[in-house]
Amino acid sequence: MKKLVIASMLALSALSASAAEVGLNSVYDTTSQRFGASVSAKLPAPAGFAIAPVATITNVTDLYTRYAVGASFDAYNYKGLTVSVNGGGLYQDTIGSNNGYAAYVGSKVAYALNKYVNMNVGVERVFGQDKIASNSGNVASVGVSVKF
Repeated sequence: MKKLVIASMLALSALSASAAEVGLNSVYDTTSQRFGASVSAKLPAPAGFAIAPVATITNVTDLYTRYAVGASFDAYNYKGLTVSVNGGGLYQDTIGSNNGYAAYVGSKVAYALNKYVNMNVGVERVFGQDKIASNSGNVASVGVSVKF
């Protein structure tokens, strides 16, 4: 399953070179109280749909790396401000401990600095299997994304 998640992320990243949004965020895991970083790729929603596919890799220093695939829905747009909700599944590769799967839900607020660059603030809640439950919790993020 881990290979499937990684292959999906690579495929989404390859497609993102043509018409997508790529983000780089600083993250803070409130459960472990540690900082990290995440890289994400969001493809445009397919014609006739309002939900866009998203792939994210998150690394929290000396704790875990998460490989997530999911979907994002822009719930509100007003003068350069976009509020979106997202959710999906992830695989967590924990350093020196159990690995496992989880579901996540979250929300993000993006402010358009110009036509191609957004400033992002977001929060996610992760619901993991019992073996990774000690690392499940809230993750806050701040960063930028660039549209291609």
